[in-house]
Amino acid sequence: MSSQFQRYLKSILKDYESRSRFYTQTDAEGRETCLGLMVQTAEETKSGESDREKEREQIERLPVLEGLQKYASKHVLLVGRPGSGKSTALEQLLLELVRKAQADEALPIPVLVQLKADRPILALIRETLRRHRLLLKDNDCVDELLFEGKLLLLSN
Repeated sequence: MSSQFQRYLKSILKDYESRSRFYTQTDAEGRETCLGLMVQTAEETKSGESDREKEREQIERLPVLEGLQKYASKHVLLVGRPGSGKSTALEQLLLELVRKAQADEALPIPVLVQLKADRPILALIRETLRRHRLLLKDNDCVDELLFEGKLLLLSN
């Protein structure tokens, strides 16, 4: 992993670890509905299946952070009411993924982007990388890193 990515990962840890001291864990042992956040998956049903077959589909329920970690490499949509801990869960996931990326250079570099701004996503990714000490020449570099699977995009 390039030293640029190492600087980025260290900056993320420094920034988010200091803020994580003020957060309350969103999962509670033995409680499925803590703040209304759980990850639930279901096998995709094929068209033409009977209702009985659909009833038998396997549903997997996981605590939010465990579910996000398990499916981070796929597309995941985290849904919850305002204040339910979605952003906190993503920040905790970011920290876990950064620690793993520091230990294993083959893993993608996680990037948490806030989509609240009305700006192109590539520009937001570049700004996030720049804020954490990783400077890329242009949007084409970001685009290439995404297509090559070298970045893992998290957004809220």
